[in-house]
Amino acid sequence: MHLTLLPYLKASGEMKTKPTQQSVGKLREIGVQPHILICRTEKPITEEMREKISLFCNVPKKCVVEERDVDFSIYEVPVNLQREGLDALIADKLRLPPPKPATGGPNALEGPGSGCSSAPRIRAARSRSRSSGKYIQLHDAYKSIYEAITHAGVANDTRVKVRKVGAEDVERLGAAQMLSGARGILVPGGFGERGCRKDRRDPLGAREPHPVPRPLLGNAVRGHRVRTQRGLPRARPLRRVRSPILRSGDPLDARSGERLRQGGTMRLGSYECSLVAGTRIHEIYGKDTVTERHRHRFEFNNQYREAFAKLGLTASGIHRPRNLVEAVEIADHPFFVGVQYHPEFKSRPLEPHPLFREFVKAAVGADTL
Repeated sequence: MHLTLLPYLKASGEMKTKPTQQSVGKLREIGVQPHILICRTEKPITEEMREKISLFCNVPKKCVVEERDVDFSIYEVPVNLQREGLDALIADKLRLPPPKPATGGPNALEGPGSGCSSAPRIRAARSRSRSSGKYIQLHDAYKSIYEAITHAGVANDTRVKVRKVGAEDVERLGAAQMLSGARGILVPGGFGERGCRKDRRDPLGAREPHPVPRPLLGNAVRGHRVRTQRGLPRARPLRRVRSPILRSGDPLDARSGERLRQGGTMRLGSYECSLVAGTRIHEIYGKDTVTERHRHRFEFNNQYREAFAKLGLTASGIHRPRNLVEAVEIADHPFFVGVQYHPEFKSRPLEPHPLFREFVKAAVGADTL
């Protein structure tokens, strides 16, 4: 299969097949003849164009497949390719039995009325969410977060409208102003201290002084960020702080369980997390133990675990081999969960990560402020 481009020239109002012809010609020069051409295009391909491409590229007309740009989501693309008959063409070339009509996979995103021109489930729009991060200027920096939110929205028949809010703007202008009107707050990961210095009583305005607490999900250190409360030291991961709430620790080899002392300071890869029975996160996962992916440098200082527990912040997930706090939550809150790992890495379109799924569910039912 060879993917080519059919550029549309707005000035002349027509698409050009010459780039496709030249691309196939270059392949032939090195002895490669495509069986199927998938043509990226903005506009529908006419029968005349299919015949022309078929003739000059030496492929059957039925093997010229249109892949038109989609309006909303990349998850529409495989559905459209199936409607073009690509799955049947592949099966035929591989001499496999004809594929059965798919009811799962990307088609499941269609919801009721699949197989017709009904709008996919991911087009539904009801709720809004706001994301506060340090690298929001670069969309791809949090690409996995945005995709996980989309997956969770599909599971809740909801399109989550994300408004990116800079962590430094929250510092400068305050959470009340920057997050007004939000149904939920998602705090993605970030390194360093920048954007972590204000709102000491209340991380991002998820609790007081708002009369109606909003759902909050945080991941990777910043999700654990809890500032000064009742005389506790500031949660700043700085080496000069004698007893910080977040402190750097020796990394652990995920395979052997042995500490590494080669100079690395990050905990990377998959680690096991034991969930405390009766907690919100235990209810969300429905398991006693889960495995999640990590990429962080600082750990919660266990000296303060009891003190924070008295203030209502429960350590609900623990990495038993080193007694490391993996998840925290607040019981008397609609949804307030912070995790040390990156749950977005394990989210899939039809299998959204349970933390994102339940966060969006809580946000859908929340009031805006």
